[in-house]
Amino acid sequence: MDNSNNDAIILTAALVVSMTDNDNDLVIRGNSGDTIDLSEDSDTDGNSDWSATANSSMSGFTEYIHSANGTISVFIDDDITHSGL
Repeated sequence: MDNSNNDAIILTAALVVSMTDNDNDLVIRGNSGDTIDLSEDSDTDGNSDWSATANSSMSGFTEYIHSANGTISVFIDDDITHSGL
């Protein structure tokens, strides 16, 4: 994502777990043309299972925690468009 292309990713909690170690922390760097869609983990009520934390531990990134498993965190570069929340 951190290249000259405009990349798009649909991300689920299961994907984060499969790509990370036991800490379940994923950092995504990118640029303004990139997009991350977290809507695939919506409940039956249509609400997202991801929520932004008030204070990210990484400057320049927004941290999202998964509601069903609070140990799953995604840190998304603030330059990337976030959707599905």
